[in-house]
Amino acid sequence: MKILQIFVILSFITVLLNPSLADAEESKFNPFGLKIAAAIKEGFESNVFLDSSRKGDWFTETDIYAEGEYKITDKLAVGVEYDFINLSYNEFTDLNLVNNEGRAFFKYYLKDGFSIKTGYVLDSVWYPHDKDGTYFTQGPLAEIEYYINKDLFLTGAYEFKEYDYDKRKIKDGTGKTLSTNREDCMHSMTFGVGDFVNIGRYIKDLLVKVEEKIDFNDSNDEYMDYYDYISYKTSAFISMPVFKVLYLVGHGSYRYKDFDTRKNIDLNATETQKTFVLGATVYYNIYKSAYISAGYTYTQTYSNEPTNRYSDSISSAGIHIFF
Repeated sequence: MKILQIFVILSFITVLLNPSLADAEESKFNPFGLKIAAAIKEGFESNVFLDSSRKGDWFTETDIYAEGEYKITDKLAVGVEYDFINLSYNEFTDLNLVNNEGRAFFKYYLKDGFSIKTGYVLDSVWYPHDKDGTYFTQGPLAEIEYYINKDLFLTGAYEFKEYDYDKRKIKDGTGKTLSTNREDCMHSMTFGVGDFVNIGRYIKDLLVKVEEKIDFNDSNDEYMDYYDYISYKTSAFISMPVFKVLYLVGHGSYRYKDFDTRKNIDLNATETQKTFVLGATVYYNIYKSAYISAGYTYTQTYSNEPTNRYSDSISSAGIHIFF
């Protein structure tokens, strides 16, 4: 099975490296100006279950992202976005997943540098070997983007999602399992600011972006309101070309998660979690729009619930195609 998987991956890379695809441009055959990015990565995760057992495993990840936008008028456009992720672990196959997310939207260009996007999201996460984890989400979205000047910009977004777990049943207040499927509702708000920085001879086209995201999750599972929480996440992202063919991307975040009534193991306080993430990836341009990468991400979670304290690290290397 592993040999077949490697053969499929190599065949996929060969097709993507075809110069006719790498040089594709917007034309009458591509009215949406469709842009596609694809990646295949091999890596190792040190704590796949995100707990104190600290069991690690090798994985293969395939990513495909596509976006396109078609202008109906000078002020109005219609667009689509699609994101595909296939994650396959070598030993702990219950964690294998296939994620498909699609977005359709209208984008309004109100004036120079200012735009509003409204649309709808459909998202499915399928665990082939763990049906209880499979779920489907959908909901509306709204985003704004404002360029103060050619380098400095502001963003804001609101998104509502309904989560429908196909096989997972809920519990009532006493802990009794019912016949009703679990359903969650999540409200998300994001605010961001970004800037393209140029300093002297050596710092050119440095993108710095900071975001604040607030999530409210409400579940129909009544037992201890186990999945009801509010979280605050602060993220920072940087991207910069180091040399003509070498690019550096870094990211870091802090997330505080406060559960409404879910108690810790001592039952003396509601559970809280604090998660720190720090990572970096280097991209090297090997051929036209083809890149190889090497990346590392470290995660540390603290909680007043001992079973939810853990650390995790992910190391990976991959090939990326943009066309």
